[in-house]
Amino acid sequence: MSTCVSCGAVNVRPLKKPGTQYKQFLCLACGLVFSEPMKGADPALYRDAESNVDYWTWNFEISWHHRQFLEEKNLVGKTLLDIGCGVGEFLVEVKKAGCDVYGVDFVAEKIVVAKKRFGLENVFCASVFDAADTFKGMGFDFVTFFEVLEHLEDPVGFIRQVRTLLNPGGCIALSVPNRGRTMARFDTEDGPPHHLTRWNINSVTRFLGLNGFKVIRYAEKRPDIEGFLKSRSMHKGVIPALASALKPVVESLPLCGRGLYVLAGIEK
Repeated sequence: MSTCVSCGAVNVRPLKKPGTQYKQFLCLACGLVFSEPMKGADPALYRDAESNVDYWTWNFEISWHHRQFLEEKNLVGKTLLDIGCGVGEFLVEVKKAGCDVYGVDFVAEKIVVAKKRFGLENVFCASVFDAADTFKGMGFDFVTFFEVLEHLEDPVGFIRQVRTLLNPGGCIALSVPNRGRTMARFDTEDGPPHHLTRWNINSVTRFLGLNGFKVIRYAEKRPDIEGFLKSRSMHKGVIPALASALKPVVESLPLCGRGLYVLAGIEK
């Protein structure tokens, strides 16, 4: 019998997922969609997928979820650990905001770039599950993990390790693809083995609550009509005009984009 990997409920419903060896289930108790088996892709595939990126010259920009975090108040003097930090573009901006920053990523090449290109010192090559050992004995005011949770084979084990890294009164900030978004059916990559779980605000809230956290704030991204059209059009010249024409219409509709950002604190 299949059980939810988040809340342990057995009240689950199988979902049809053509063209894959994985089964997927919807937990009727918490709303999580999870996979069987909970086995992710070979990490080497992620490295190969980015092998053509020149990290030394790429014009990195922080993402929507990074900007959401930077809206949080009282960052000056706080310590922050970013799990899955990549080359560190987010850490650079958080450092400018006054945080003492640390990071881990499982791709060694990205850590080299973070150190040499961006001048970050406290960044290390480690898996998400090695972070607790890497920083054993330390405490952080914030632990962030953006676009990480959906990849993990053991999300409960991970969040329990994250809690051990927090100072009293500390917070976590995370992002996941919002499975409740309007265009979810067109996202062919939002499934196994790339994404083992699919979350909405209800399933994230239940997951965090079961593991000692309370949601403080969350945000759902609005649809990026220009980005959506660019990704599906060969005629790039017409995109700006078309996007401008459609933007007022899109903004007037109750549509939801891909991003889901959540800030949570330790439950007292």
